[in-house]
Amino acid sequence: MTGSRTSRPARVAKSALVTAAALAVLAAPAPAAAPATAKSIFYPFRGSLLARGITVERNVAGSCSSASELARRWDAWSCTAGGRAYDPCFSSSRTKVGAIAVCMTSPWSQATLLELRRSLPLALANVVGDPRTHAPWALTLATRERCALSTRRLGTIAGERVNYACAGSALVTGLPNRTRPAWTIRRAATIGARTTRRVVVARAWW
Repeated sequence: MTGSRTSRPARVAKSALVTAAALAVLAAPAPAAAPATAKSIFYPFRGSLLARGITVERNVAGSCSSASELARRWDAWSCTAGGRAYDPCFSSSRTKVGAIAVCMTSPWSQATLLELRRSLPLALANVVGDPRTHAPWALTLATRERCALSTRRLGTIAGERVNYACAGSALVTGLPNRTRPAWTIRRAATIGARTTRRVVVARAWW
């Protein structure tokens, strides 16, 4: 017979191919989920000694007048020396005159060792508790960018406040979304960007 009608064997073969293709799609592995965000509490001391791996940039003498605004920990302070502000500065178990506080802008920055001219104001310390309930002090993104919490007013992007400045030109807005094991946050390429994109937080530091 002539015309446009397809023979039965051809229709069966075509149907089998379609079914096989559909099964292949269903059997394809789903994209791997991002690893859960690692959560680290930074400790610059091992006992009363400086922890291994910390590089000292300078030594200064000064005092601490209040708890840190950036690191919400009982051992983190806002300090001054030579007219310059340092936040956070971390104390050891030694809190009297002559003790050393370690001041760092991020877990990977060089350290300033601040010798206390006055005892720490322990009554003004941050509340004792798990610091991980507060905003992280620093973030490492899945893009391998390192970002630190800032007290400076960096403006807003796409309606969200810029809270973290990253190495290079990138910025991070808002705070991490913690609803899933792999936390996410909004990243902007530059201070002049008008949009942000969601990225995974590889590690959060307190």
